[in-house]
Amino acid sequence: MSVPVENINSYRFDIKASPNAEGYFKQVYFLRDDKRKVVQTFRRMTTAQRVTEIASLLKLKDKPHIGQITEVIEENGEIIGLSMERYQKTLKQYTHAHSHHRLTAHQKMDLVIQLLECMKTIHDHGLAHRDLSEVNFMVNETEEQLPDGSTKAEVYLIDFGKSTFVFPADVRQWWIQLPPGETESSEIVPTTEEELKEWCDQLPWMRAKPDHGYRLYRSIQTMPKSRVDTQELPWLINPLAEDMYSIGTIIWKMFAETEPWYGILETDIKSLRDIVSDDYNIEKALEREVPGKLSKELLLHTLKVTPQERKTADEILAWIKDPQIKEELINEWQVYAPVDRQKRHAKKFDDESVELPVKRQKPGRLGRPKIYPITPS
Repeated sequence: MSVPVENINSYRFDIKASPNAEGYFKQVYFLRDDKRKVVQTFRRMTTAQRVTEIASLLKLKDKPHIGQITEVIEENGEIIGLSMERYQKTLKQYTHAHSHHRLTAHQKMDLVIQLLECMKTIHDHGLAHRDLSEVNFMVNETEEQLPDGSTKAEVYLIDFGKSTFVFPADVRQWWIQLPPGETESSEIVPTTEEELKEWCDQLPWMRAKPDHGYRLYRSIQTMPKSRVDTQELPWLINPLAEDMYSIGTIIWKMFAETEPWYGILETDIKSLRDIVSDDYNIEKALEREVPGKLSKELLLHTLKVTPQERKTADEILAWIKDPQIKEELINEWQVYAPVDRQKRHAKKFDDESVELPVKRQKPGRLGRPKIYPITPS
């Protein structure tokens, strides 16, 4: 699958001097004369990240629920960005817009299934996203109606700058041997033929550094020990399983309409680690925060300390699409819908009822995992 290569000068007259949106890795420009696509220029992205982003999008071209690349943008022979189909809003903006006219249980179910289908699509094609959050899913509202008469929205996964291949053939195809003296400081990548062979032999497990973005959605496997913790993790991670943990927390926030881990800010790394480092603490948090037997079961399919115990997107889709399960989940989300939407990011100092009992982690719980192959479904 290929797309045209376009020089940035073709767009100089059509984009503003300042970007319409800006993230750590990219600047996004809306086009005045074409409302169907956006131009994204890279910033602070390493060579490996640029190649991986474009290679991932090409591999996922025309696949369902994936943001679609339309062009590669170059300047003086250097790849500096890409153009994408334009979508209406982020998932975060879409759910926030319904703070007064709340999403119905049927809308939530439809979104949950689409999020899981996003995971199935990328994992089936040998990719892990590794940067999942509400702002990396885009939404287009449609005129189509769901069974309860509410409107359907279509979901698309974007931003593959931190993604990684898990099929050895893809890793070898897109591997770049860095020039002497040049390093990729943000992520760990194989730098020699010997490292590349060892890397491929261990897949889908791989070396990694801690994740500092969207910590509320990250497992203990990639949770940093502090704000300045950038050392290589002492164990291998399975990025497919890390995606499933992250999508579980996003699903939690979507149907409960609150951030996961009530009372804890993502900057409070110690408290986050205390909870997510032990299955007992995770289960106690769900017992306290999530009403509904099947809603808890849904989340416990992915919110596990041990990566091998997390279910795949394929497995969860088969479970949630069972008519009886689906109907009961929708019923739970109707019965237990919040009376009003409240921000529950940090607990009040006088609210003793939200103190969560924390069982001490057993020594050695997070040692380097044995390498059990997990074949992407």
